[in-house]
Amino acid sequence: MHRAPLSLALLVVGCSSSSAPVDDFLPPSTAPVVAAVGEVHLHQFPLGSHAWAAFVETPVPLSEIAADELSVIQTKPTRVESGCELYLPPRCSPACAPNTWCEADGVCAPLPLATYVDAGDVHVTGSATLPALRLYYDSASGSYGSDPPPGATQLFAGGERLTLHGGHAGWSFDAALPAPKPVVVTAPDLTVDLHLPLDDVFEVAWQSESASSMVVTVTVSGASGTSGANGDYGWVRCATSDTGRLSIPRSMMAALPRPPRDLRLEVERQEQKTFPTATAGLGVIVHAAQSTWKNGAE
Repeated sequence: MHRAPLSLALLVVGCSSSSAPVDDFLPPSTAPVVAAVGEVHLHQFPLGSHAWAAFVETPVPLSEIAADELSVIQTKPTRVESGCELYLPPRCSPACAPNTWCEADGVCAPLPLATYVDAGDVHVTGSATLPALRLYYDSASGSYGSDPPPGATQLFAGGERLTLHGGHAGWSFDAALPAPKPVVVTAPDLTVDLHLPLDDVFEVAWQSESASSMVVTVTVSGASGTSGANGDYGWVRCATSDTGRLSIPRSMMAALPRPPRDLRLEVERQEQKTFPTATAGLGVIVHAAQSTWKNGAE
């Protein structure tokens, strides 16, 4: 899963480890899910992968969750057009007070707090490349680790049906979703240096696989020691269907920092769903993704 550039992590105020046994699995509730207490991510990319999970003590309403994570907050988009969001760094003067952050121009918002908890192991099976994946709570770090750990292991081939089982007591959940297939970008040509249009539409194309969704992200930052016209960085995030083509509006490309600049194009295929836990109304977000990217400079 691609984290939004320069987003802010939720402030951890504590970690709670449950003493409940790990084998007290309860059947998921049939009530509609209105808030999430956990997230599981299976992210694969060329030559590597990583998987992680997080569970929080206080449920987060679904209406307050951005994209696919509980643990990230993000500035307000500068502009929204044609399914794409433009983000430029907001300016707050005077600077925001401690425990607040600059959410939009002239707007300081309270920094959310979260307490992460041990909700029990999560087991993933069904992969054609990996017999089993285990996500477990690491009390030393206060977060979840994975076995196998992040690295060169391929979590799935793409197209399989992945099944997830885990959590204990009220956090128990079962899940199943298709593994997204690899991303093959056909435009721009990723075998040559990456360049972005300054004042024109940016066309991105890929081989469609009819997945749930695609996310195309273009990130631009001023080259080391320089400052772009609109600040040191900016990015465009477009969430779209897996039809094989996307046009990023000219106005958004023109608003990004000018050369000299560092570039990154990432194209990600996603499968995502929220599954109910044993506690009525609460669920776990499961997000599987395949992505590819190209970095450049101009």
